[in-house]
Amino acid sequence: MPNIEYYQTFYQCFSDQTRLRIVSLMLRFKQVCTIDLEWALDITQAKSSRHLRVMDHARLVKRERMDNWVFYSVKPEMQAMVEALMRPMLQDPVLEKDAEHYRNMLINRELAASRLYLKSIVSIPSGQ
Repeated sequence: MPNIEYYQTFYQCFSDQTRLRIVSLMLRFKQVCTIDLEWALDITQAKSSRHLRVMDHARLVKRERMDNWVFYSVKPEMQAMVEALMRPMLQDPVLEKDAEHYRNMLINRELAASRLYLKSIVSIPSGQ
C-alpha cells in the first residue's frame, strides 16, 4: 500500500508546468519519444530527462526502448487517475499548442518516411 512519501512524489508530477505538458502529450498521443518532447516543447535533453525521471520515480510512466529511441507512456494502471487529474487542464491554450506541434511533427515524419519509401521503389525526379 502506498505511503505518504509515494503520494508526495506522485503529486509532484503535476506540480510543474513542463511535467504537465509532457503528461498531456502522453494522454493525447499514448506514447511520446524523448527526442520528440525536446522538439515539441522546446526543451533541452537534460530537462526532459530530469522531468521523465521524476515521473518514473513516481511509477507514473512506463519506458520502452526501441533501438536508439526511448518511448514513455502513462502506465495502464495509472491511466484513469491521470486522466481525471488532467481533464480540466486539457483545453489550456499552452497544452493545445503543444499537441498541435507534436501532431505536425508526426505528420511531417510520416510524409518524409513515405517519400523515402517511394523514392526507394520508383524514380522521383529531384525538386518534386
